[in-house]
Amino acid sequence: MNIKYVVLFVAVLMIAISSLSLVSADMLDFLGGGEGNVNGIDFNIPEGFNRQDVNANDSIKANFSNDHTIFTIIVHNPDSNIKPEGFNNDISKKFDSYQKKSISGHDGFLVNVKKRVYFTYLENNQVVEINAPNEKIISQLIK
Repeated sequence: MNIKYVVLFVAVLMIAISSLSLVSADMLDFLGGGEGNVNGIDFNIPEGFNRQDVNANDSIKANFSNDHTIFTIIVHNPDSNIKPEGFNNDISKKFDSYQKKSISGHDGFLVNVKKRVYFTYLENNQVVEINAPNEKIISQLIK
């Protein structure tokens, strides 16, 4: 198995395990949201969320949380082990539980894991991963 897919799988698995005990996303209020940038990619970030960045060698991971919910955005650096070349074909072969999906005009791959939704797509030649309690939140985050 190619190392970039192993790294992607491990990253998604770690996020899933770390976020099992979160409260329902229906409590999330996106009214009055603002803008945010993670590693050069712009997102619609709601007001009232605390941000904690974790810098890795090949990505920036931004955790956003308030009293009710949490979501995470990971943007991989262009020189990371996770490359955009062949992304659309390769990821669907390696992760058969992912479904092809277009969210907010971005084609990518979506999977549900233990009350969390993960969406992975390409933007500006970078692999972007978002996990949140539901697909609606993901669609509101993506610009």
